[in-house]
Amino acid sequence: MSAAGGIERLGENFTERDFSLLVQQALPEILDTASIEREPRLKGGARPDFLVVRSDGTPAIVELKIPTPMTGARLERVAAQLRSYGETFAESSGGRAPQLILVVSGTLTLEHVAQLRKAGVDRVVDGPTLRDAAPYLPWPPAVRERHVSSGPRADKRSDGGSLEGRLASIAPGKPEWPAYQRVVRDILAETISPPLEQPLDEHRNQSGVNRRDIILANYAESGGWKFLRDHYEAHYVVVDAKNYKGGVKKKDVLQIANYLSAHGAGLFGIIVCRTAEHRSAEITRREQWVIHRKLILVLDDDDLRTMLTLSATGQDPSTVIRQKVEDFRLGF
Repeated sequence: MSAAGGIERLGENFTERDFSLLVQQALPEILDTASIEREPRLKGGARPDFLVVRSDGTPAIVELKIPTPMTGARLERVAAQLRSYGETFAESSGGRAPQLILVVSGTLTLEHVAQLRKAGVDRVVDGPTLRDAAPYLPWPPAVRERHVSSGPRADKRSDGGSLEGRLASIAPGKPEWPAYQRVVRDILAETISPPLEQPLDEHRNQSGVNRRDIILANYAESGGWKFLRDHYEAHYVVVDAKNYKGGVKKKDVLQIANYLSAHGAGLFGIIVCRTAEHRSAEITRREQWVIHRKLILVLDDDDLRTMLTLSATGQDPSTVIRQKVEDFRLGF
């Protein structure tokens, strides 16, 4: 997706190197550093962005990521990369393990930070933290334009009337299936409409056989959604909301695939569910793409929360969609 379609961008002429130089200037404020080495060469040729020695003598490896990873798969890859750096450093320093620190320009959700911590990352520094630590630096828009701080963001999550609060209050299972479908519709309306049109509920085809939970018409004239329409026939974004207690399976992918056609809504669909998909669903999604050119994504509650956070902090919620497409295509 291009910047015009709305993705996290650092500025018209702002490069990754520019961001790295600004972070280097901010590190003393963030980590209380005694020394900073840029792109150190570790054993085997590994080169993290920074090797820092803190004032108390603790070593730390700092890795920067642009764009900010917004999917579970990307977060796991980042954590694995940092763990690899840490193991390599420990091997060459008598077993002394460094702190592992990730720095991103965007805003991560509390769930994503928790995932990174669980995966071995000791500290996560996102855009709001960077701006607060060194507000005097010329931060790019992705860092400077902060609308929601960590405090109000946490308060919002506990507000039962907010979209995030509504999502959290709905129990998985058949009794609350309609409520889940409604909150999914409202979250999509809040985060990706515009550029997409407002969602249509439970739209049946002419024969009445197929009932699509949610459809968003895609008339985008530029940017990422136009790219999806031009390259993946996303003329209408077909969304199926599944309030299962577990992950979606093969039958659920086949169900939404049945809604997709080149002469109808198009070939792009999204399943929204509470937790990660089963392996059978992933395999079937790959088959649908290879055989029928139907691109079906799966979003879970964490992805919805990420999209709400991006919207609230002035970033583009469609970044989640873009990264999901990239993860899927590059997985082949």
